Amino acid sequence: MRRLFALVVVLLTACGGSAEPEQPASSAPALVSVDVEAAGRGREVYATYCALCHGATGEGYVADNAPALANTDFLAAASDTYLRRAIEGGRPGTPMSAWASTAGGPLSPEQIDDLLAFLRSWATEPPIDLASVTVHGRREMGANVYASRCAVCHGASGEGVTAPALSNPAFLATASQGFVRFTIEHGRRNTPMSGYGEQLDSASIDDLVAFVLSFAPHTATPTAPMGGPPPDLDHLVMNPDGPPPGFELREDRFVPGRAVHDAMLAGARMVILDARAASDWSTTHIRGAAPFPFYSVDDLATHLPNDDNTWIIAYCACPHAASGHVVDALRAHGFAHTAILDEGIPWWIEQGYPIEAGPMPESAPAH
Repeated sequence: MRRLFALVVVLLTACGGSAEPEQPASSAPALVSVDVEAAGRGREVYATYCALCHGATGEGYVADNAPALANTDFLAAASDTYLRRAIEGGRPGTPMSAWASTAGGPLSPEQIDDLLAFLRSWATEPPIDLASVTVHGRREMGANVYASRCAVCHGASGEGVTAPALSNPAFLATASQGFVRFTIEHGRRNTPMSGYGEQLDSASIDDLVAFVLSFAPHTATPTAPMGGPPPDLDHLVMNPDGPPPGFELREDRFVPGRAVHDAMLAGARMVILDARAASDWSTTHIRGAAPFPFYSVDDLATHLPNDDNTWIIAYCACPHAASGHVVDALRAHGFAHTAILDEGIPWWIEQGYPIEAGPMPESAPAH
């Protein structure tokens, strides 16, 4: 018999005003079970792929304002479908990668199931049924509330500044009216996201929901020209006959993106590694870069040249979390000439520097 950790779920009132879901008085509490064995496996998945940004205990905001996944309010409001689709497809144009194997990531459907079980094991309060919540707000009124209350963190166009991007197409496709309303009203305890239930009346919250969900989908990732498959792991060096680049590092770790670009144009000998999930490399990467996921450094390091003439540059979108992990691991393996692309790939793209996309080969270096 598989051991089960059972949580009794009580369907709670989600929101005020006209957005309250109704529950028949005769309905019995639903029973949601978390498989402890699956959660145990999910713990390992989380530690390998998620903790770098979301924190070892799900506290969030470790890298690039990644949200707190262990937050009580988040877990109560987020449905399994919402969580699953976020894991599978990521958030295009942000550091949140697509992790599903079907999208070029490293996780099988079974591993995603285990990861969901682990996330649910953090819950300290029963989930709330928000599926039936409907909101009838006035978008034009919500725009004024958003500008005064939300834009400073989420961006004037919902692009995200120090908080998640609300105009991200994946978010807009999966966030229900009830989820958005509950988050605005109650906030996220112990995070920068305050609850506005005591500051705004019910109609103003409805207006704000209507405005947020009306955002035009936005992503910072342009369409990249299609390149070839990734270089063979034993042939990663760009310009193998070129001179070594004369990089000057900041804090002995960071190399300016402009210096890397100039070295590329000069035909310098170097290796550029994309430290993100392989699914991100497939979508957009620096031209000539190889997929080198942060979670596979130990397995892949043996393929890298370790000599005085070859610099190894790692980049990510955070811009230093995944790439910093790769550089630290490589230095621990004895690679001295390593550096982190200081600004990350978003800055590289903004400068109009060369990028490309690439199909993921069947045996991508993702594990």
